[in-house]
Amino acid sequence: MNYGTATVIFCDLENQKTSYADKLEAIETIARLETHNGYKKSLFIDALRWIFDHFDFETGDEYKRDIRMLKGDGNGR
Repeated sequence: MNYGTATVIFCDLENQKTSYADKLEAIETIARLETHNGYKKSLFIDALRWIFDHFDFETGDEYKRDIRMLKGDGNGR
């Protein structure tokens, strides 16, 4: 994925028209850039939140939103 496409997707992770796989690839593409000076910190925070809301770290699968159960209260407890 080129940087321009990755940036467009990275800046709009809630776009329902973009596939789950493309969103993950865009996040990885941006995260692996040598510098991140052109990106606001809030975009990286949004990307982290999106990952935690949509990715099951135990299985590597996409979460099914209707059956997702968070461990803890979201505040580190």
